[in-house]
Amino acid sequence: MNFEQAFHHLKDGKKVARAGWPQDAYINLTTNFHNFDIPREASPFIFYVAPARWAQGKTERAFTPWLPNCDDLFSDEWRVVGLARGAKKAVAK
Repeated sequence: MNFEQAFHHLKDGKKVARAGWPQDAYINLTTNFHNFDIPREASPFIFYVAPARWAQGKTERAFTPWLPNCDDLFSDEWRVVGLARGAKKAVAK
């Protein structure tokens, strides 16, 4: 799928990733800032989520603010990888 389609899935509460990214990395649209020191005016925000380099297990994740580059915008290799935590079951339109 292309980035436009992937972005619609993000808005529906799904996690998306590119085919070339690590298997457990994805981007997530976040509007819940309870655990982040980010002003509400920045909402919503897209984070790149991947296992933290310092993690001993697979449960620790690093959240990095993400903006698409030209490769991301013109790529046709996007895929849905799951629902974001706390998201209601999303229905593809």
